[in-house]
Parts: sequence; structure tokens; C-alpha cells
Amino acid sequence: MPSKCRLAFLIKTTVLLTTLMVIMASPAMAQAVKNTYEDEIKKNYVEALKDMTKEINAVTISVIGMIGTFFDADQQMDTQQNYQRLVARAHKDYQPSEQMCQFGTF
Repeated sequence: MPSKCRLAFLIKTTVLLTTLMVIMASPAMAQAVKNTYEDEIKKNYVEALKDMTKEINAVTISVIGMIGTFFDADQQMDTQQNYQRLVARAHKDYQPSEQMCQFGTF
């Protein structure tokens, strides 16, 4: 006497083979099964791939925004550094000399 698992396997295999024989015998049935599987694929995979593409686009746009922020910050730091150099040079170049202070005390 076969075990329950083996019996279940034999029943499933028999049903599958019977279904395949019906499909092979009828082109209309074969087309219906094909359409069913195409619908299943479209419903399960195509929509999921569309959602994944939207998610990847959203993440890419946010990452590009972050990279742009870093570029802006780098440019801002360079500008501030150049400005501070110019201010330091102006303070150095336009300090009154000791001779000018002596002349002003006469």
C-alpha cells in the first residue's frame, strides 16, 4: 500500500498530465491557458517591475540631490576661503605704518 505522500504525488501528477492532454487536444484551450499565464505574469511581475523602476528612480533623484548639495557646499567653502584671503590681505596692506603714526603725533 503506497504512503499518503506518494499517493498525493501520483494524484497531482495524473491531474497535471490530464490537463496537458486536454490542452494539447484543443488549440482554443491552449490559447486560454496561455492567456491566463500571460495575465498572471503581467499581474505579478510586470506591475512589480514597474513599481521597482519607480522606486529606483525616486532613490536616484534623491541621491543626485545629495550629490548636488555637496557640490554646492564645496563651492561655498571655496568662495568663503577666497573672501577671507582677500580680507586678510586688505587688513595687512592697509594698516598704518609706524612712520605714519610718528608723523601724526607732531
